Amino acid sequence: MAGAFALAALTACSAEPTGQPVTTAPIPADAKVLDDGCTMLGELACRFTSGVHGDAGLERRSACTAYVSPNGTRTEQCGSLPVSQP
Repeated sequence: MAGAFALAALTACSAEPTGQPVTTAPIPADAKVLDDGCTMLGELACRFTSGVHGDAGLERRSACTAYVSPNGTRTEQCGSLPVSQP
């Protein structure tokens, strides 16, 4: 049941393809970007969302960014990058 809820939540987040990075929320200027990146669950969620939205057809791949805001909240957000970009 929890898996079905998570699936519904991920697919309901955005009807637009993740290949449109202009719709990704900007990282706050005073946030600390984490070098170790996203958790495994975050990476999998981004890959799944990217696949559902057809980023491969746009020659894009998923990307997950993790940061900690000044109030201590950890955030992981999905976006996409061109396949040619490392």
